[in-house]
Amino acid sequence: MVFFAASHGVFTGFGNALTEIRFNIASRAPTGNVVLVEIDAKSLDATGQRSWPRSAHARLIDRLSELGAAEIAIDADFSRPSTPEDDAALNAALDRAGGGVVLAIGTSAITSSASEQKLDIKRPLDSFASRAWGATIDVFPDADGPVRRVPLGRIIDGAPIPSLAAMLGGYIGATDMPFIVDFSVRANEIDRISAVDILGGRIDGTRVEGRKVVVGRAATEPGGGIEVPVYGKLSRPLIQILATETILQDRIFVTTSPISGGFGLGALALISIFVFRRQRATMTVLTLAMISVALEAMATGVQYFAPI
Repeated sequence: MVFFAASHGVFTGFGNALTEIRFNIASRAPTGNVVLVEIDAKSLDATGQRSWPRSAHARLIDRLSELGAAEIAIDADFSRPSTPEDDAALNAALDRAGGGVVLAIGTSAITSSASEQKLDIKRPLDSFASRAWGATIDVFPDADGPVRRVPLGRIIDGAPIPSLAAMLGGYIGATDMPFIVDFSVRANEIDRISAVDILGGRIDGTRVEGRKVVVGRAATEPGGGIEVPVYGKLSRPLIQILATETILQDRIFVTTSPISGGFGLGALALISIFVFRRQRATMTVLTLAMISVALEAMATGVQYFAPI
């Protein structure tokens, strides 16, 4: 029965909860190689618009390039035309950046009939795409709600497109699978800079020089953001950075089979039957509890020192 339950995902929720506890117990510092430039409420107020204009994105690219950013990735939708002046400004900035910018490609499922689904692909306009790299920014929640995994890429129109995290993390390999984000990386220690402070020259340039920069919208609305383990809700750009940190720190997890968990439970059951059958029930339960705690401590240590 134990093995049947394990093979049918009965213990999945319990395993996720244990993994989250281990993330909390054994946290780790970010590399410091990735910086988040946020289009926050202060930045939007400075433009007087509800959305960040492309002319502002253009100035931001120029400024980040001047500060010596190693790579610039922008998590924003450039799939539709804006004003001719704004689009021309962004094209010119991408030209000046010389191919050092990554633009977002988003996808979402649309139902075309009762039995068929297609992808709605939001690619940057051709004029932008010809001047920059493209990377997917999709994140998908698990059945119970939180986002735990991020794709390494997507197959779009028959071609593999890497994810933003895979591109910034320097991942080389198959892109058609998701990976678990290491939420033990301390998100509060990732350097976050307001976009308007970059444009206003109010930051120390060493915070950007030689670093990978992700530009994206902050979760400014009350209750906004995407649900994740450990932190509750985070903005999508910040999730992208945690995914990038996972790759940079060589923390792409290898997951054990649910059967192995069922085997462990079965082994404990056998121990209780054959080894402790002559002991009092309370002593048996206490001993098994101590063994379980010891095993969980070992699992926490393994997860911290190796991505398992």
